[in-house]
Amino acid sequence: MATQFPQDRDALRRLSNIRWLANTYHLNERELVREFKESGYSYEKQGELYERARRQRMNQGHGPKGAA
Repeated sequence: MATQFPQDRDALRRLSNIRWLANTYHLNERELVREFKESGYSYEKQGELYERARRQRMNQGHGPKGAA
């Protein structure tokens, strides 16, 4: 099933933010974008992906635990 490209500006902006997130944190952009599209470009999924990236970054020693 092909997913529809978003037509509203908010969905396009969220898609752009997901691409930025993937590139900034060296994540698999295709996987994140596919997952985000499958969710229907939802705001909740965007938050979930940001949280996943944050947790991954914290576990790599860039957070409070790694700074000690």
